[in-house]
Parts: sequence; structure tokens; C-alpha cells
Amino acid sequence: VLQHQYADMVTLDSVQWCLTVPAMWTDKAKSQMRQAAFRAGMIQDEDSKRLLLVLEPEAAAVFTRKKVTEYHFEEDTVFMVADCGGGTVDLTTHKLVNEGGRETLVEVTKGQGQSIGATFVDKDFVKYCRKRLGNAVWDTASQKCPAAVSTLMGHWEAAKRSIGEEDADAIYLSIPPKILRMIPADVIERLSEEQDDIDDEIVIDTEEGKAILEPTVDKICDLIQSQIDAGVQAGGKALDPSAAIDVIVLVGGFTGSPYLVDRVKERFGGVCSRILNPPEPGAAVVTGAVHYGFNPNEISKRRSRYTYGIETEEKFDPENELHVQYEDRKELHKGRYILRKWFRPFVEVNELVELDHKQDLSPLYPTSVDQTEAVLKLYQVDREGVHFTDTVGVKPLGEGIRLPIPKSVGACTRAIRPSVHFGASEI
Repeated sequence: VLQHQYADMVTLDSVQWCLTVPAMWTDKAKSQMRQAAFRAGMIQDEDSKRLLLVLEPEAAAVFTRKKVTEYHFEEDTVFMVADCGGGTVDLTTHKLVNEGGRETLVEVTKGQGQSIGATFVDKDFVKYCRKRLGNAVWDTASQKCPAAVSTLMGHWEAAKRSIGEEDADAIYLSIPPKILRMIPADVIERLSEEQDDIDDEIVIDTEEGKAILEPTVDKICDLIQSQIDAGVQAGGKALDPSAAIDVIVLVGGFTGSPYLVDRVKERFGGVCSRILNPPEPGAAVVTGAVHYGFNPNEISKRRSRYTYGIETEEKFDPENELHVQYEDRKELHKGRYILRKWFRPFVEVNELVELDHKQDLSPLYPTSVDQTEAVLKLYQVDREGVHFTDTVGVKPLGEGIRLPIPKSVGACTRAIRPSVHFGASEI
């Protein structure tokens, strides 16, 4: 379409792609997304800078940053963005700061996310239908007339948005004829008795509607509380004494639910000065992603989601107290003692990292004269104080990076000096 309008002015090389992904995605998942974009022909080189992976709540944070005039955010305002979508809820917390005359965002604590979005409300609605109509009816309908089940779910999708509104009436969901014919006579009779002679609809009163939403809404509120707690303290140490949350911004399709918004205001209204739910909250992520694509420097510093490091063979040092703690793991190798699978971190979880930060790692040396290649293995773990890559919770990042070693006389004179660039959404 663009080429039809602008002819040769638009090519793949002139397009900046911004793909939004949940904050809870792992580095492996983000890498697979980049590979998929390459295979789809969006970029011509898998490492192309023409593709930016944008964390969804960060995109929403940039959207909020662009609204600072409207929202009257002042310098040093700390705001949390809760991106409540269909499958996931992602949270990030940023501070609006002034660095060298330029306003930018600094992440206060690492983002969090869970699979607790609006689709889980739909699952609870299905449980409600099974209770009202019977498991056998629902199973048969799902197998023999899935289109009728889809129609009923569509009625629910439209109706659930009214739950929590002032003076909201009960919800009346028409039972599709194909499903209605499957319902036994005794169930029809029970529905009629419970619903004032209505037997061809499912009637959900106000309290029942709230009860369907409540399990998911309660989990979202707990996640917000966890992010508030982490904003001031993480791992037993204060991250930022001025990191109390000033504002909570609710975005994402699920925040179109008045009940969710009211519950968040009820629980956190005394903690934050403001709780905002902008118009068209579902558009906040995509709008913010466009702004981010024009200026990726909108977020200047991020908190590391994990402790990242590499695996090495550490020479055992009897004068090193840490080595002595693991003396039982030392092995004799070519006339010297070593500690295998040693985890050497280069950034710790929750460490504040500047955008495009370059971390030079300690030199690595080949173990033999004839070694011509080394495999640099990257690992991640969600805590500090880990010293071996075979510790529970330590996960590898991919298959390892193969690095050539130039030939020379003497193994120990040939050092590999790797560096890692990170601080954005990808390493």
C-alpha cells in the first residue's frame, strides 16, 4: 500500500519497524520474535537496527510521557504503567527526570508481568456457564456447534464491559438455539425458576458479574502491590528513597472495564496521588510505540531484569575466601586446580543500566596452544549471589557465541576481550 502511494520512495530499508512484546517475555522469546520478523521478510538482516522490539508497558510509559502537559506531571514524578491486556498484565515504573536540559524516563525497578489478562475472565465465565447449564451440555456444544458457543462468548464480550458501571442492570445473554435444544428439560425448568420465567437466556445479576471478574481483578491488584513494594525496596536494599509511586496509569484493553478501574482506585487511592485511565486505553501501547520508534532515547536508563553473566573455568585461588567455600568443587586440570562452570556476572538484577551501555568483560584466555575457537556462553538468573551455572534457576541464553581465536605462539598471550551491549529491550 505504501509503495503504491509513494512509489520508489518506500523500500524495506526506509521502514523502521516497531514490534511490541510483553515485558514478561524472556530474552529467548524476544530473540525468536526477531528471527520470525527476519523470516517474514520484514528485515533483510537478522540483527538489523530497522527492527525495534518495544516492551508494551514501556510504550505505554512513553505515551504517558507525551501526555505530561495534559496530566501535569512535574519533574521527579514517579508513575507506574499497568498495561492490562487480554493475555498478560505488564507493569513498569519510571521517574520523569531532567538530564542536561532534556526530559527523559528512568526505570525505578525492574518490570513485572503475569498471565492474568481478560482472557482469564472469559475462562471464569465458561466455568459459570458450566455450572448453570451443566458440563455435559457445554462439552457437547463445544464439540458439535462451536460457532454457537463462539456467538455466546461474543455476547459476553460485549456485555462484560458494563459490569461495575453505575446503575448497571443485570446482563441478559441469549442462548443460541442450537445450544438451547441440547439443554435437558429439568435444567430449563431450573433456569426458569431462578430467572423469573426466563428460560432462553442466561441472566447474570450485578453481584454475579462482579464475582466472575473478581479472581482476575484481585490478582492484578496483588501484582500492582508487588510492583509498589519493589519500587522502594528489592532484594533487601533500598533502590531509591524517593521512589514512592505518585501516579498509576491504567492502559490496555481490559482497563475498559469499569469494575477493574474502580477496584484499583479503591485499593490504591490512598497510596498514590492520582490513578489515571486515559481515553481509548487500548491505543496507548501502539501510539507510544510510534513515539518510541522516532526516539528510542525516551527511556535513558533501565533496571536489569536478571543477573547476566558468562560461564568460565576459574583458577582456584586458596587465598580467595569465596573459592575456599567451594573447595570441594575444585578439579585438577593440566597441573592446576580449577573451578568448572563458574558464573561470572557482568550485571546484577535490578542494577540501573544506561541505554546502549557497553560492558567490557574480563579477558578470557584459551586453555591450549592449538585452540582456535572459544564458545562464550551467556546465562541469566533472577537473583544475586550465584556462583555456578549449574545452580538451580540459572538458564542459558541460546547455544553460545562462537568466537575465533587468532593463532600465535603461546596460549596465554592470546586474550579474548568480549563486550556486551545492553540497556535497551534486547542484549
